[in-house]
Amino acid sequence: MIELVGIGLLCFIFGYITCSTFLLYGSSRTSVRLLKLTHILCLAILVKCIEEFSFAHTYKLKTLIENGVDTIDKLYKEAVKEHEGDLRWFKERTIAMIIGAHPTIYEQILEFKDWSSAMTYLNNNKEVLSIFVGDRSGD
Repeated sequence: MIELVGIGLLCFIFGYITCSTFLLYGSSRTSVRLLKLTHILCLAILVKCIEEFSFAHTYKLKTLIENGVDTIDKLYKEAVKEHEGDLRWFKERTIAMIIGAHPTIYEQILEFKDWSSAMTYLNNNKEVLSIFVGDRSGD
């Protein structure tokens, strides 16, 4: 009788540990997938911000030209240089903030280290992004 209870107890403990292990493994995989999805969505939002920022810059340059400023004027060149600097700073800073927001345990999950590799990562995951953003060509 004691042997039967012992075997039953050992089976229960083995089953409990096995179930906990697979639950932990499954939830870890889900967490990593959610983290990667967050990276994709965050990068897509940043690209949209840059699009809007560039549109505003183009409108600013157009307005300068309409008001008599030539493309070789100092004011025009300074506006272009300022925009390029702001854009470079934005890209470097946002990627640094994304990387800095991750604890060291997640460093190997990050598949990008700079803006160029982040855009490659986003480009490689277009189909994932299209699931969440969808086709907005009819808007």
